[in-house]
This record gives sequence, C-alpha cells and structure tokens, in this order.
Amino acid sequence: MSAARRAPHSALAGALQELDRRTRTMRPRRRAADLTRPEPDPAGPQGPPPHVLPRVVPAAVVVTDEESRTVWQYPTPFGLSPVVTAVVEGDGLVLAVLEEVTARAVTVRVWSLAPRRALAGPGVRVHLTASAPS
Repeated sequence: MSAARRAPHSALAGALQELDRRTRTMRPRRRAADLTRPEPDPAGPQGPPPHVLPRVVPAAVVVTDEESRTVWQYPTPFGLSPVVTAVVEGDGLVLAVLEEVTARAVTVRVWSLAPRRALAGPGVRVHLTASAPS
C-alpha cells in the first residue's frame, strides 16, 4: 500500500497523490504544422559577439622540491591576490595546500593523507591556474 493511501489526510499524502496524477497524464502533442516551424530561441536573436578580447588564464605544471613545496610566479602580476586552483597529479589521497597567495606568486605544499598524514615528498606534479577575482 502506498504512503498516499495509508494516511489520506496528511499533507505529504496529498503531494504524493498529485505527483502520481501528474506522472500518469500525457502532455498534449505538437501538431505536424508546429513541427515544421523552429522553436524561438528563449535567449532572443543572437547577434555578433561583443568586441571583447578573451581573458587568458595563466596556468602551469610545477614540481615539488625536497620540502614538498613549490613556488609559482605568475607570468604577469595581478592587481590583487588572484583566485588559485591547485590539482595534484598522481595516485593515492594527496592534498595541495596553498600556503601563500600574493599578487606575484603562490606557494603550494603537497601532503599525502594515506596511510598516514605526511609531506608528499619531492617530484610531485601540481597543476595550477590563477585568475583575477571577480
């Protein structure tokens, strides 16, 4: 027996009955004449793209040193500290920690979390991107 039938006067039962009713009814089909006309674009007519230069997001792949740390200096400095993403390449449970983010560089340290928490060591590759804050 469904929940809607067990307690017919509850609010949940009414919602379940309405949902059941809606799933059983068919939507009206489009007529053949409507199929030949394209549907209007909800965003409106598309004109030429605005004359805006694409934003280039600096990215790099860096390698950790003996202290499991790496420093990446951006190709061009930012006005403020940028938004930085770091993704560690490799197997296992590892974590990239942003130790310091400035307008000119970011310092990243990589930790291994399994089997125990410890520095990941040298030679770990980290993929970094930096973009201006919005």
